[in-house]
Amino acid sequence: MYPNEESAMKHVIVSTLILITCAAAFGQNCSFNPAPTALNFGNYSVFSSGSPQTATTSFNVQCSSNGVQVTVSFSRGINSASFNPRTMKNAVSATLNYNIYTDAANTTIWGDGSGGTVSQTYTMGPSQSTLPANVPIYATVALGADMAAGAFSDTITATLSWIRGSNPATTTVTFDVTANVLSECTVSAFAMNFGTYEPVVANAATPLDSTSTINVYCTKGTSGNVTLDNGSNFSGGARRMKSAGGVFLTYEVYKDSSRATIWNAVNINSATSTSKNTALGGGFIAYGRIPSAQDVPATSYSDTLQSVVNY
Repeated sequence: MYPNEESAMKHVIVSTLILITCAAAFGQNCSFNPAPTALNFGNYSVFSSGSPQTATTSFNVQCSSNGVQVTVSFSRGINSASFNPRTMKNAVSATLNYNIYTDAANTTIWGDGSGGTVSQTYTMGPSQSTLPANVPIYATVALGADMAAGAFSDTITATLSWIRGSNPATTTVTFDVTANVLSECTVSAFAMNFGTYEPVVANAATPLDSTSTINVYCTKGTSGNVTLDNGSNFSGGARRMKSAGGVFLTYEVYKDSSRATIWNAVNINSATSTSKNTALGGGFIAYGRIPSAQDVPATSYSDTLQSVVNY
């Protein structure tokens, strides 16, 4: 064997050993397949009550060999200072609390094992390179939050960990958590009781007045316009109450205490909500008046008005 031939053979042997070493260190790979999709709570009403609103998604894991043990953990989210609660934010950084759980009963917070949370570990069967079924992720958001309307979101990082060869390995994906807080208003029923009208004595020259308060509650930041219809017995430009015998008693409802501006579909009351728990404008007062000296029989009179909130 010539010296050059020996040198060439040594180079070949060394190169082969390097290739074998690299292949042994590569080991198995794992990934989310499918990765978790967005947790979407959908539309959220600040006026709903009861059990928390829920959302679910799921994932599975695919490995390049069988029987691998994997661990899945979740971050707090990009908007959260802690795991409990996690928070979604809107465009102006208002927050809506939620959380992610391992169980449908929503008792165990899924995190990374810190802060009272747990991560989840799964072992694939000796003939399996995936988990036997997709793993559900459960999420809840409590009802009754006093939030402004709009889109809220958070982003979670999901980390998949396993042992590759003798070394720890990880891969990550992200998924969004979303909710849409609705712009809504509700209006309370109201009654205006004039009491006793005496057209011959007390109200011969003096009208009979009364008031009532219309309370409208809206999602924080929502502006509402409140109108009144003309009632069930409107005629000749006047609202009227009616007796069981078909006799009419004229009255009117105004938006001001001086009773100068009739409250109707044109002359409205409006305000912007500061909280779902506070009536717009602190409550709109309806100022009622029965003109004096109406020659009507003694009996009960009534009418029905409808208030409409536009927002």
